Amino acid sequence: GNEEPPFIPSQITVLPIPDKVGSDIESLPMPEEKDFRDYILVFPAGSGMKPVYVMFNTPRNQPGVVTGRGQKIEGNWLSRAGQGMGAPIPSQIADKLRGRRFNNFDNFRKAFWKEVANDPELSKQFKTANMGNMKKGKAPAPRKDEWKGKKKKYELHHKKPISEGGDVYDIDNISVVTPKRHGELHNWR
Repeated sequence: GNEEPPFIPSQITVLPIPDKVGSDIESLPMPEEKDFRDYILVFPAGSGMKPVYVMFNTPRNQPGVVTGRGQKIEGNWLSRAGQGMGAPIPSQIADKLRGRRFNNFDNFRKAFWKEVANDPELSKQFKTANMGNMKKGKAPAPRKDEWKGKKKKYELHHKKPISEGGDVYDIDNISVVTPKRHGELHNWR
């Protein structure tokens, strides 16, 4: 047999389930998840092995430095967010973020929307309620017909998926899309 030790990628954290947690196990149909970040591995009854909690660490949760130049924007910036690959990141926003280090992509996203809110030209394109959200680091909302289910805010889309080696913090790999368009790009139902 193979005498090599098993390879365990560093992006996976495995934790034992504490003994004090309930031991009831329910068997339910597995949901159609295409992007799960953790699960509980349960071994066959009588195996003597306790359940194990497995958590995947995604590149979005890793620190990184912003790169990329963005694009010069003329006119209504987010008018392209519902078509093609979406609206590019404006160069003036890229200039503000380039070289900055973020602990995770959520922190980058918050800083991105704050910079948009602080930009004298781009901020003119948003209603007061959206401006209030962006100043707090939250995404603005597109028109209702651009929503997708419970998703009601513009989203940042990685043109080359992170799962295929796309850079998480490269401005030139990121575009702004409506939830509806994001669903179309990823074939979400």
